Amino acid sequence: MKRLTALLREPLIPLYITFPDLALRFCVAMFHAIFEEKITTALEAGEEEVRRSWEGVQGSLLSGVLVCHVFVYAAKRTYQPVGFY
Repeated sequence: MKRLTALLREPLIPLYITFPDLALRFCVAMFHAIFEEKITTALEAGEEEVRRSWEGVQGSLLSGVLVCHVFVYAAKRTYQPVGFY
């Protein structure tokens, strides 16, 4: 699982930066597929360790998008004052 987690983070950073909307859609689709195919099956079989491993993959997938957003896109924002006291 650690290798899969790594494959779903670093290689996708250019996608996150270039096409953030598509990257988020991809992550949502992967998140859903992992839940439906892996986590649900593990829950039904009572395999807690397998479930936790797949949840870690999901977390890595989504955190890649969030980290990229925070460090790249949030840094580009300029804040305008909305009023003065």
